[in-house]
Amino acid sequence: MREFNQAFVQALDREDKERAVQLVMELLEAGDVGVVQLYSEVLAPALNDWECR
Repeated sequence: MREFNQAFVQALDREDKERAVQLVMELLEAGDVGVVQLYSEVLAPALNDWECR
């Protein structure tokens, strides 16, 4: 999950929406996490730490 978090944050930093969505969809489709876990452990923390430019 740590590698996913890093890749997701990189996509956010680059403002690469396609890559960010692709990463999330791959994780969900693989069944590695559910929506609630994805939101609480990945999306919310990443978005809370993200700085808009």
